[in-house]
Amino acid sequence: MTYRGLARIHRPQGFEALLGQEHVVRMLTQAIRSDRLAQAFLFCGVRGVGKTTAARILAKAINCEQGPTPQPCGVCVHCVGVREGSALDVIEIDGASHNSVDDVRRLQESLPFQPVHARAKVVIIDEVHMLSTGAFNALLKTLEEPPAHATFVLATTEIHKAPITVRSRCQRYDFRTLPQSTIAEGIKATLAKESIDHDEASVALISREAAGSMRDAMTLLDQVIAGIDGAIAAERVAELLGVAPEQRLYALLRAVLEGRGEEVVTSLSQLAQQGANALHTAQQLSMRARDLAVLKLSKDSARYTDLTPSEAADLNNLAQGHDALELQRLFRSINQTVDDMSRAWNPYLVLEMGLLRLAIRPPLVGVQTLLERLDSWDSSGSAPASPSQQTPPTSQKSIKDTSPVFEDAQAAPQLEVAKVEPTSNTPASETQRATPVSATEPQDPPSLPALKSAPAIDSPPPQLIQKEAATDDPMPRWHRLVDVLRQEHPALAAVLEHAQAKRCDAQCIDLVFPKDSFFAQQAESFEAPRLLAQIAERELGNSPQVNLAQATVSTAPAEASEEESSAPTTLAAYERAQAQAKLEALRVEALAHPAIALVQQVFPESKGPTTIRQDGEASQ
Repeated sequence: MTYRGLARIHRPQGFEALLGQEHVVRMLTQAIRSDRLAQAFLFCGVRGVGKTTAARILAKAINCEQGPTPQPCGVCVHCVGVREGSALDVIEIDGASHNSVDDVRRLQESLPFQPVHARAKVVIIDEVHMLSTGAFNALLKTLEEPPAHATFVLATTEIHKAPITVRSRCQRYDFRTLPQSTIAEGIKATLAKESIDHDEASVALISREAAGSMRDAMTLLDQVIAGIDGAIAAERVAELLGVAPEQRLYALLRAVLEGRGEEVVTSLSQLAQQGANALHTAQQLSMRARDLAVLKLSKDSARYTDLTPSEAADLNNLAQGHDALELQRLFRSINQTVDDMSRAWNPYLVLEMGLLRLAIRPPLVGVQTLLERLDSWDSSGSAPASPSQQTPPTSQKSIKDTSPVFEDAQAAPQLEVAKVEPTSNTPASETQRATPVSATEPQDPPSLPALKSAPAIDSPPPQLIQKEAATDDPMPRWHRLVDVLRQEHPALAAVLEHAQAKRCDAQCIDLVFPKDSFFAQQAESFEAPRLLAQIAERELGNSPQVNLAQATVSTAPAEASEEESSAPTTLAAYERAQAQAKLEALRVEALAHPAIALVQQVFPESKGPTTIRQDGEASQ
């Protein structure tokens, strides 16, 4: 005789045996007692939660010799016929294989005839969402006004695929996903009927892997019973199902939380050798990390988890030595690792490196703590103690602080500061080069008084200040005149920016453009001398003579003589040099700020050169 699976052998035969669907049972039994059964029912829910079973029980309740009754006897000819699938008046149709209009028409042709033996005809259409559009349309009128002796029960796992016109003609009953405790109860009852010894951990493992489906649980139980000779043990069940045992998961989580990276790699390698799926193991770790965070709330929080008492006790012991923020951080990091694994070519490597990174993570430091250290530094003028001096250097030590936290020190950006060294033979704006200076070289942060010696933000470059002191530098006055021009004659100001001012005072303004320069022609067309004289009279107190000229020789920068290299620069170059000096002052000030040294002390792993950029500055 062909073996039948446990899901068929131990299928519930009455409403009282239908586990986890008490709300459906309550409504159906009340409708039977009050004689208010609808002409069509729609049972929807995930796979293996009892939809077809409930439909068959309803057929027995309607046609039982003692009925209609919510408690069919199970021994009369009608109940036995429904149980064995031989009842002529209970028509069960597979919607996946009988989904055409012709199939619906054949059904409609048989409905007007009276039942052969039973009280009523019950039509059960499983996977009704598989019917074609034409079949649904052909069924509408029959669903709305079936014969008095006919009742329809439609079952589907994808209710959204059923047309709204069909749903509106049926009473809808939503079957819920079964909780793990309910599935465990069903597994224990089945094992008791089969007289098979077992332990609590094995039942918990099977019910957890069933993912809310009683039929899946029975299928897994069938597989386990067939593969184990004798009593069922959790270790053997985990090996057969290809999942990580719970005790291995706890040991792995403990190694991660306590910072034992070598043990993490070893444990994962052993699980891989036993055939555990990497993605499934990561999902199991994510669930246990969530349970750790929940158990940390209170002693009574175990009721919010699907853990056995022994499992809850083990996780409680593991959670006691760690801060709640640390456990939440663990869950988020593992969850991110699961997401990364779904896109990786080798999920196992991603899991291994993700857990190893968690194991060697630095301790959490609250923002409030960092601010207090900075305040103490500002008030005392000395550097605060490093984190290694304030907290034990164990990875599981956490600051109990409800404020936001810096979490990943290894992800902190490496900073680099540019030290500007202008040359002496070419203009500063064209020859300044940035050389990286390691911010980790000085052992002590710069003292605060050193900030006073930094160049002022609005001051001109040092080389221009020295030049103006030695000779009457015309650039400051020329700069002021062009600024006024930018307000009144912006087009002319844009042209004059490219001229070299050899002299600029109340008596004379001498401007030199490059040879064959386009800007020299534009200056003449703008009547630059007249406009410049008018503005100089207002700004300098006298109307000077304005002379425009072009250079007689075009000399390449590399071949320029010493005398020519000291010639007045253009205003555009002058302003670029001034902006560069401001930027350098900002860099020096930022590097000298106490927060930079504090960050380096808090995150000792962030080593290397320091880069400081202004908002909007291009990356180097």
